[in-house]
Formats: sequence, structure tokens, C-alpha cells
Amino acid sequence: MRRTLLLSALLLAFASAQSAAGSGASDVLVTMSVDVDGSFRNLQLLRGESVEAAAASFARSNGLVENRDDAAVRQVIDQLSGMLKGRMAELQATQTVQLALPLTVDGYSGELKKYESESIDAAVERFLYDTGLNMDAMRELYPQLVAIVEQKLAELQPPRKELFSFEITIDGASAVVRHFEGGSPVEEAMHTLRTMNIREGEQMDRLVPQLANEITRQLAAAAEETRSEPPHSEPQRSPAPTELFSIPLTINSQAAVLVHLDGMTARETALRFLNENGITDPADVGRYLPQLVDIVDARMSEYLRDEAAAQVADVAPAPAPAPSRRLLLTLPVNLGDNRSANLEYYEGDSVERTVELFLAAVGLAESPSFSDSVAQLAGVVRQRLAAQQQEDEQQALEAQRRQQQQQRELELQQQQAQAPATAPQAAPLVSLPVTLSGLVYTLEYFKGQDVGLVANAFCVEKHELVRAELGLSFDGDQLQECKRVLVTTLRERLAAGRQPAPPASGRGDLLFTLDIDDGEGGSYQLPFHRNDDVRAVATAFCEQHGLDLSNVPALEHGIQSQLAQR
Repeated sequence: MRRTLLLSALLLAFASAQSAAGSGASDVLVTMSVDVDGSFRNLQLLRGESVEAAAASFARSNGLVENRDDAAVRQVIDQLSGMLKGRMAELQATQTVQLALPLTVDGYSGELKKYESESIDAAVERFLYDTGLNMDAMRELYPQLVAIVEQKLAELQPPRKELFSFEITIDGASAVVRHFEGGSPVEEAMHTLRTMNIREGEQMDRLVPQLANEITRQLAAAAEETRSEPPHSEPQRSPAPTELFSIPLTINSQAAVLVHLDGMTARETALRFLNENGITDPADVGRYLPQLVDIVDARMSEYLRDEAAAQVADVAPAPAPAPSRRLLLTLPVNLGDNRSANLEYYEGDSVERTVELFLAAVGLAESPSFSDSVAQLAGVVRQRLAAQQQEDEQQALEAQRRQQQQQRELELQQQQAQAPATAPQAAPLVSLPVTLSGLVYTLEYFKGQDVGLVANAFCVEKHELVRAELGLSFDGDQLQECKRVLVTTLRERLAAGRQPAPPASGRGDLLFTLDIDDGEGGSYQLPFHRNDDVRAVATAFCEQHGLDLSNVPALEHGIQSQLAQR
């Protein structure tokens, strides 16, 4: 059957200037209704997608390239591409150019245009795709071009009046959020996060709504304060803040509850909780505050999701009260003849009954293979449900493990902070100098502490200090190796402390001396006696010369090699 393409009179197009919190790589720029063999199908161009890719995707999904040679396929794609290009040209011709910036990038010279009705991100994406650069080059240039466009737009705008500002701290980095008269809270939130080098999609999607809501809240509070009151009116008492949620924690070896009130930020809630529980020392507050803020932010995200789901349920009209049904699975089903439909399965429903109703709704109830189709499709639904349930359980288990780890680290830090106050006269059982990337730190172990927790907290805290001071990064394997070496060394030191130290003469005859290169043109001497312990000698050598404990295994290997040759 010959297929024809007829452009319908219905042309739907939009290029809205959505903010980055609500926009993404999947925003639809143009939608065109195309007649394919008497049936209207939507030809769409997504943000960041080339017109050729959109045309090819539409042709494949609607069977326009089946049983055709390359020339015919190319003709179909060119026809669809021409439609999209023409419509895009019409849209751009009707839009007002807000900024035109001539640029030369890697040999490509062109003009970056930003229209009044589009976002900065959309303008930069369109320009980058016109350059024809590869994706790596685009990713590198994207933040630079966004910053340039923001600066140029700011220069074009008249000076704005700053209404208020406040400070935020994210992952140890601080920044000032400023709100100007007539400014958009979402745009201001995005600008603040970019100054903190936060540009990742998932993190931006999580933080932008929270920060924009805080700007909106403070804007409303400022408007309420400036609102004129009637003369001789009695001051109205503001209602008590509403509790949004509470989190049980352990502080100072006692159970406590962290309460988050409506209108308060995560930082304010964490500071109030520490103050109520007697933790006011600046050093202690600096250690506990980031963990508490992360806990409150995580719980706030869950609260907002629950609230959004509840609002959607309240808005949805229902002919009669009915128990809420949760959609668990949406399964696209190919019905043949280029037809497809979505099978929806709700929690608590019968799988077989759901499949039977679906097949009846699509006109297959009288099919001779109805029973076989029910059995086959029900099996597919059960497989998808089982896979989805397993994924949900794994995500829940991972979230629980992260929360437990945060709780254990918080308890350990509290224990360490209390140790000098409760027993100032007690001395550490083990004081161990540790070298990390050339920096020397001291690990102190007190009686009653857990060796694994002490080693883990030390490695995490000191690697973070090294990262901040030297700009180095560490992976999970390096942290695990640090913890393993410290746990082994602490246990050996503790075991050695419970036994009488052997006399110096008990080391026996000198067997050999290793010459160890110090990396600066010199060397260290490592003597080994007949009665020496290999690991103890290697560890003591590293501590004596300020070497990283990660060198212990190499020294052990060198000693063992010499022993094997004797």
C-alpha cells in the first residue's frame, strides 16, 4: 500500500521560556499533526534534538521506512525534516530577539540568539547543536556560554533594587541568595546554585524547588511586614508554627526528637536542635550540622512528594467515594497493524481479570486465541511486577543503610566529643600518627570505643580535609584500604599493649638491613633481626619516618623476599 504524508491544518508549536527547574532535554519545541494513511500522528521536535533525528524517529515508529530502498527512505526523511525546519523558521520569525551575540567556537562562526520567550539554557543548546561539535565539546562549552549570556543580559537590564538576601550552606560551601525587585525565585535559585558549581540535572532538580520556595516564603514575609496596619489596631498574635514532621535521634547517649516546623529551613532546624540539646561549641556544631541538614533535607523531599501526591488525589474528580487505587504498572502492548495500547495494572487487582478486560477493550474478546493471549500477557505482567518490586526493595534497603551509617557516624562523633568532658584525666590507649598524601594526622583511640567505627570516621574525615586542602579526590576503594590498615594496626597495638614488651636483646641477631629509597635522592635503613615480627617492623618503620601506612604491604613483601633468599 502506498503511503502518503499530508500536513494537517493543525500545527501546534511552542517554545516556552521555562526555567531549568521545570525544563529539561525532553521539552517539546514543535508538535505537528501529520496524516499517515488517514490517521493523524504527532511529529515532534524535542529540545536538543536535530530535525533529521526527529524525522527519522517519526518515520521508523510509523512504518514509513519499511520495504523501501535507501533513496525512498531519504526522500521521506527529507520531507519530514523540511516540515520541521519550515515551522521552526516561522516560530523564530515571530519571536522577538532579546540578545544577539556573535561568537566563534572551534572554527565555527555564528550568532547566539536568545529570544524573549525562551530560557537561557534553550538558546545555548540551540547554538551548540548548530556548531556541529561532538557531545564532549558541547558539555565543556555549555556552562561557559550560559555564564556569558547571563552576564550580557544583566548588563542590558537597568539596575534592580535588592529586596533581601540570606546565606545558605550546601555540602560545606556557602553562598548568598539575593532577591531583586521583579526577579523570578526560580531563576535566582538557579543562578545561586551555578555560582556554587552545582549544574548536575538531578541535584538541580532537587535543590531548585527548595531554594525557590524559601525565596517565595521570605518574600511573602517581607510583604506582610511592610503592609500597613489600621490605626489603633491591636497587634495580632501570629499563629503557632505548624509541625511538618519529626525524626527520632540519639544525642548525648539519650533519645531526642528533631522537629521541623513550617517556614523553617533545614539549617535553622538543625541549629535549634543542637542548641536545645546543649551542643553549642562551634567545633562540635561544625561537625554535626552538615549531617543533620542532610537528614532534614532527605525527610523534607519525602514530605513534599507525599504532599504532592495527596493534592493530586484531592483534585482528581470522582463520581463516588472509592478506595484509592495505586497504579503499579503501565505496559505498552503491540496489537499489530501499527496499533498499540497501554495496559494499566492497579495495586490489588487480579492480573488475569485486568488482562481480560484490556483485551476486550481493544476488540480481541472474540479472538480464537483469546485464552492463550490472556495467559501469555498475564505472565508478562507478573514478570514486570516482580522486577519492579525487587527494584523498589533494593532502593528502600539502600536508603535504610545510608540512614543507619549516618546515625552511627553521628553517635561516634558525639562519643568522641564527650570523652574529654566526661573523663578529662583519661589518656588514649593508642596514639597513632598517620600520613595521608604528605599530611600527618594523629589517630587517638580511647578505651571502650569500637575499632571499626573509629577507623572509618578517621579515614572519612581526614580524606575530606586532604581533598579540601590539596584538591585531591579519593574513591571508595582507597577509603576501604585506609580503614583496613588502621583497623589492623589498632588491633595489633591493643594486643601488644596487653602483653609484656620483649627486651631489646630479645630481637636476636641482625639478619639483614634493607635500603629504602626516600624518593628525594636519599635512603632509609630498615634493620631486621631474627626474632622480629614482619608486620610490626614494617609498621614501626613507616611511623618512625612519617610514611603513609599504605606502604606497609610493600615493605612486608620486601622483608619476606629477603628471608626467602636466606
